[in-house]
Amino acid sequence: MMKKIIFFLCITFTGWVSAQKTAKDSPLIPYRIGEKWGFCDPAMNMVIPCKYADALPFDAGIGQLQDEQGKWHLVTESGKISKGIEADFLTVFSNQMVVFKKDEKYGLMNSKGKVLANNVYEEFINFYGNDATWIKKGNKYGALNTKGKEVIPPIYDGVSGPENETFAVKKEGKYAIFTTSGKQLTDFVYEQVNLLSDDVFTVKKGTNWLLLDKKCQFIKDLGDSYAFVGGFEQGLARISKNGKWGFLAVNGAEVVAPIYASTGCLGDGLFVYYNDKQEIVIDKTGKILHDDLDYAKSFVNQCALVDQNDKVGVMNPQGKIIVPFKYALVNEFFMGAYTVAELAGKKIIIDNQGKEYFATDKYASIESDTGNLFLVNQEGKKLGYIDKNGKEFWQD
Repeated sequence: MMKKIIFFLCITFTGWVSAQKTAKDSPLIPYRIGEKWGFCDPAMNMVIPCKYADALPFDAGIGQLQDEQGKWHLVTESGKISKGIEADFLTVFSNQMVVFKKDEKYGLMNSKGKVLANNVYEEFINFYGNDATWIKKGNKYGALNTKGKEVIPPIYDGVSGPENETFAVKKEGKYAIFTTSGKQLTDFVYEQVNLLSDDVFTVKKGTNWLLLDKKCQFIKDLGDSYAFVGGFEQGLARISKNGKWGFLAVNGAEVVAPIYASTGCLGDGLFVYYNDKQEIVIDKTGKILHDDLDYAKSFVNQCALVDQNDKVGVMNPQGKIIVPFKYALVNEFFMGAYTVAELAGKKIIIDNQGKEYFATDKYASIESDTGNLFLVNQEGKKLGYIDKNGKEFWQD
């Protein structure tokens, strides 16, 4: 069996593109009749007639419809439809913010369709619950706030973050630390910056790694013996020395000596290292919780996928296996408490306690879409949506 060597960054996931989802019943559900789409309620009573080219499930209280002219419409939970928006696609960040893409560039609007920032950005990253996000414009980087204001002008070579209301900003090969409101906290003097977590920055200045507090004041010089010191996440940071990896505590002490092939931060207070045979799961004190895993992935919605003898299960933040090792595949719990697993050629909808709701082999693919809806594809096209019990919301 091929080993999966992990080099995870210490990140607690909140999802990608959209904010982290919870398992909430959708007020309206996309419904298809023939080639046309509308919305119905969970009892299949039609609320918006099937006369649109496409419909997308509710996200943060907003659904989407696309008309025959290609324009997108935002839909409220009461069924109110906005005016048409000319865009390639929309991504809902919250019930107040929607990113739109048009002519290969990104912009920001509110949920009523009012443009807050014009589509002038080549890249646009999730706010992740912060009040600003980094942007790319004209091959330079900056930051945009939720009101559409450029709080850090896009004139820099790189911007990473945000994390705990800070960005790392790069100019001419050196980094400085900025707040998400655009205030510069340090000069451009660092070779590397790992953003504030556990109230500590880890920065590299010259050849030495330093610890700074949340006001960017000096705490400790770790010297030049480490090739890399990662950001702290719930008590520990990854360290590298002579090509090997370990973990460092906030006080600078080595909790796990850098003697392992790889280390990773699973999030939610658990960590992992690979000992050339198995992946070892530990807590922030170094206590071993599991020493019999083939791999462990980072937590998503408090669920970490784990593998043992080519069977996949799920672990919770306390290290307990909450879904047994039995599946050939389990998808991440990106959309909340439900996901899709595979066993004996069937696709199975399960929850984060291992309960199985629906199993089938008649669809080409089933993908988690919202907390309780799943997108079904067949023969390379979008067939429609089902709920966790397999109820189909379409008519051919």
